[in-house]
Amino acid sequence: RLALVPVAGSENEVVYLTSAGSFAEIEKMQKDTDKTMPSVTGAMKVELDRLDNEQPDLHSAMRDLLTVYRPELSFDPDVDIAQMRYFAITTVRVRPGHDAEYADYVRSVVNVAREKAKLDNFHLACFQVISGAPGGTYMFFRPMKSLAELDQNVGAKVRAAMSDDMKKAADKANADAVMGTEPATYAFEPKMSYVAREMAAR
Repeated sequence: RLALVPVAGSENEVVYLTSAGSFAEIEKMQKDTDKTMPSVTGAMKVELDRLDNEQPDLHSAMRDLLTVYRPELSFDPDVDIAQMRYFAITTVRVRPGHDAEYADYVRSVVNVAREKAKLDNFHLACFQVISGAPGGTYMFFRPMKSLAELDQNVGAKVRAAMSDDMKKAADKANADAVMGTEPATYAFEPKMSYVAREMAAR
């Protein structure tokens, strides 16, 4: 899992990301953990028991989300996450019944304009929430090596790259399909993460 701590957003929120190729794989991870935890002994068990007792004072709330990757709504997503240090995460909530309209808008308007804008070091991976949040919730993850990448002002450059017709389509889609967006920025926290040795080495 990769731990993220807030840079801009709720200071009381920590995010943990776990990737898997399927939900069956997630289930196996959970079962393996359930098998391992009862067998812990010695100092480790003492420490886990202490943390378990402290948990009510440390956690005000906790929520799990299950998401699926939407490659057609992503933009140039192939990067080595091990080289990144931040995620700018934008959560978009789409009005009921407008998912197809929203997906078409992202594919045929926004991503086309992003291509025209010739953005530097701009990558975006889209995930659709299928459990744990209201229907029509999409999360866009922008990995960054540095916060300086936010100086690029991507939104203005993408808007400038749109034709008049594309701008009209974008404004209509936002008005008709989108209920709201919530951007936040997080830093990777190695001490709270648990990643493969190969990733840590990179």
